[in-house]
Amino acid sequence: MAAHVTSTLAPGGIVLLVNYTEQIDEPCSGDQAAAHFIEAAAPRLRVDLQQRHQSFRIDRLHMDGSAHD
Repeated sequence: MAAHVTSTLAPGGIVLLVNYTEQIDEPCSGDQAAAHFIEAAAPRLRVDLQQRHQSFRIDRLHMDGSAHD
């Protein structure tokens, strides 16, 4: 997924990850899924925002060093 996103995202593009962080019956948690995507997308995508909420996390990544606030 990360390879497809990084190869098709326009310069300056943004990717928003939203992952459920409560206990689930899956082999990969929401935190692990986000970490795997972020690692696989580096260095083409960089995290510029991370937020944690009660049951989910949000990670915003941007392409080519153009930060967004």
